[in-house]
Amino acid sequence: ERYATVAALVDDLRAWLEGRVVSATPATSWYRARKTVARHRMTAAALAAVVLALVGGGVATAWQARVARLERDKAEHRFEQVRLFANSLLFDVHDALRKLPGATEPRRLLLGRAVQFLDGLAQDAASDTALALELAGAYRKLGQVQGSQVSENVGDVGAARGSFEKAAGLCDAVLAREPDSLHAMVVATGAYDDLSNARKDSGDAAGAEQAYRRHEAIAARLERTYPKDPAAMASVASSYANLGYFRGRAGDTAGAQQLYARAIGAFEALPPEKQEEIEATRMFSFALKRSAAVHVSENRLTEGERLYRRALALDEALVTRYPDNAAYRYDMTFSL
Repeated sequence: ERYATVAALVDDLRAWLEGRVVSATPATSWYRARKTVARHRMTAAALAAVVLALVGGGVATAWQARVARLERDKAEHRFEQVRLFANSLLFDVHDALRKLPGATEPRRLLLGRAVQFLDGLAQDAASDTALALELAGAYRKLGQVQGSQVSENVGDVGAARGSFEKAAGLCDAVLAREPDSLHAMVVATGAYDDLSNARKDSGDAAGAEQAYRRHEAIAARLERTYPKDPAAMASVASSYANLGYFRGRAGDTAGAQQLYARAIGAFEALPPEKQEEIEATRMFSFALKRSAAVHVSENRLTEGERLYRRALALDEALVTRYPDNAAYRYDMTFSL
């Protein structure tokens, strides 16, 4: 294994003196790396410091991210618990109070606290779509028990209008970011229907018409965007029925009847399982009754009776399924 030439020996001696790899030693990766580090001690030390800093920083960042994630998850869980508790307190307790004689003032107090609670949450809903739409639904429910003509309430029409304004505003904020959101459009049509009636009840005819037009535009967009979606089309059918009711209140009987006809056609086109859902059944019956009322008012009694009987069949089906539900029995009184 001697060097083949004196020059080869000289090369290895020079390499050894300079700290480079020599040919007489097996050229393993570890050997080469050791020689390179030995020749560049300062550079290697600096690189090692950088690597250690990066690794240490990465570990620290990962640990901080994990801690932050755990804290966020805990905060979200606590928020969910508070939200569920508050919804139960504000609405379930209110519904229980409603059945007690002389409970109007406690109900007003509870609803006042509900406004404060929802307004506080709304400040954090600017970019949170799910929270914004949930709050819009809560404001709608709050408005209906404050002073809406569609439900038993404490008679505070002004407060109801304020709640419906907030619900509509939250929906508009979401639709500005997500114009094709099915959920947002469905919630928005309900919010603007509530708002148009609340404005009309408070004597604001121009504002009521403006809310009506907004409701109409959102329903049309929903129909264009999701023509095959049963949930979307059930919402559109309900919108036609509600828009027809508003037109009837405004004295436009012909326009109301056209909208009722569209609502009835849309409900009839829904899949059977969708038609059987409670809200769809109630709104289908409502459209039939309102259309029947127009026919009767114009002395078309046979057609009016036919529609009322169809509505009665739907109401009776719900009462049969839910015999203890007073609201469904109340719906049936209009058919009868």
